[in-house]
Order: sequence, then structure tokens, then C-alpha cells
Amino acid sequence: MYKKDHKFYNIAQKFVNLASIIFYKKLLENASELYLIDSCLHALALLIDVSKANPKICYKRESRFEYGIKKFDYYNLIFIQK
Repeated sequence: MYKKDHKFYNIAQKFVNLASIIFYKKLLENASELYLIDSCLHALALLIDVSKANPKICYKRESRFEYGIKKFDYYNLIFIQK
């Protein structure tokens, strides 16, 4: 995060909203079930306590990055183009 007088501050504020991050953190921590896709929300869930949720399922892409943290059951997400 940039200080208010930094030249990139206004640009960064369009993409970073601390209130939203805290909201999503609380939402994930208090969820009774989690069904996520491999996304930034999933990455956040890997970093916080989501022990209240059962099941914890993540639908992953074929090119998924391996984080080395095993909190979720993973299933492949397959896209079929017509």
C-alpha cells in the first residue's frame, strides 16, 4: 500500500479495498460450508482459519499452482467449448 502522497496511491486505491478484504475474511472464517474455485478467494482461505466449514471443496483448473497447504478437497474443473 502506498502513502497518500505517493504518485501511485490513487491508482492502487482502485484495486485495494481493505474493508472488502476484512469482510471476505470474516465471511470465510464463519462459513459452515465452502465451495470455491481456484481463485484469489481460495488463496485467502488457505491463509486464514476456516475450520468451522465442512466440507471445504475447491474446484481447480488444470494449470493450478500447488500452494503446499492441504485444507481443501480438490476436484478438477473442466471447461467444454462447443
